[in-house]
Amino acid sequence: YDLAATHINLGDLLLQLGHPGGTETHYARGLAIYEKLVADFPAEASYHFGLADCYHSLADLLRSLGRRTDAEKTSRLGLV
Repeated sequence: YDLAATHINLGDLLLQLGHPGGTETHYARGLAIYEKLVADFPAEASYHFGLADCYHSLADLLRSLGRRTDAEKTSRLGLV
């Protein structure tokens, strides 16, 4: 859980510093960890929240990069 959150925080920092490519990489790593946590511990609500938040952050990033189709797909995944 902490490692996933750290990747998201690093992505946020890189975004603020103007490095969206690095941001996407860290968001993807955080997303992979959250997906595994949700699969392994489906009753833990905080993992579901973290996963949804990660999808939301990634979708916002993709939208800002003009990747609207990818952003829409990512947003929909965060709703499940």
